Amino acid sequence: VASAVTHLHNMRFLHRDLKSRNFLCTGRITKLCDFGDTVCFGGGRLDERVGTLQYMAPEVLVACYPRIVFGPQAPQAPQAPGGALSPECCPGPGGSRQVEGVPGGEGQNDWEGEPRYDSACDVYAMITVIWECFTRRSPYDGLAHADGTLVGKMDLIRWVSHGRICP
Repeated sequence: VASAVTHLHNMRFLHRDLKSRNFLCTGRITKLCDFGDTVCFGGGRLDERVGTLQYMAPEVLVACYPRIVFGPQAPQAPQAPGGALSPECCPGPGGSRQVEGVPGGEGQNDWEGEPRYDSACDVYAMITVIWECFTRRSPYDGLAHADGTLVGKMDLIRWVSHGRICP
């Protein structure tokens, strides 16, 4: 899995939709497939909404969904079946980048001239795929509020981008 992603990045491409369904396994051979969202990178601005939400890195969510991310404060992170999700498990958008430091405030993202996300988004998705292989659970599967209602797309985007939850 890691060697396929490394090879793709060495060729200066971002896959942008890495997920377990895009790896084909036969015996000891694993192949990466579905290159429909793949782009060549090299200094361009990446802010397109592509990929599968459950595998998107926090910095991709910040770049692609600024009105949701910078909207009203997200409620308390939910409980997952089989254990609580700790807010300490994720460092926040882009690793060391903090949401509060993003210029523009609510509904804005004006990082003009620099990429909004880069090859780290594929690494995040790859680690999520590896996590999925070890746990045999889909990312955020069965995530629910305290009242038992399932978590919606907007809450998931807010919680992941603010570093409140991770797979």
